[in-house]
Amino acid sequence: MRLDLFLSRACLQKTRSQASRSLERGQVRVNGEIPRASREVHVGDVIDLVSERREMRVRILTIPEKNVSRKEARALYETLMDRARPGWEEDE
Repeated sequence: MRLDLFLSRACLQKTRSQASRSLERGQVRVNGEIPRASREVHVGDVIDLVSERREMRVRILTIPEKNVSRKEARALYETLMDRARPGWEEDE
């Protein structure tokens, strides 16, 4: 499955186009490398996501065959790290 599609199906990004924009800006890494949106992801890959407010690291546990609900999406990955970036408060 393409990385941009996985990010949207796993609800790590709201839409596939938003995932593509994050990739173009260099805000996503897979196994420490800057990938293209078309990169194939596999079980065990570690994805780092950086936004203005948050830093997150997840490990892929399973690849969905179709769209899944928001609740089911959390089972697609294991959260290794999720924190607010310096200067942003958790409750903002």
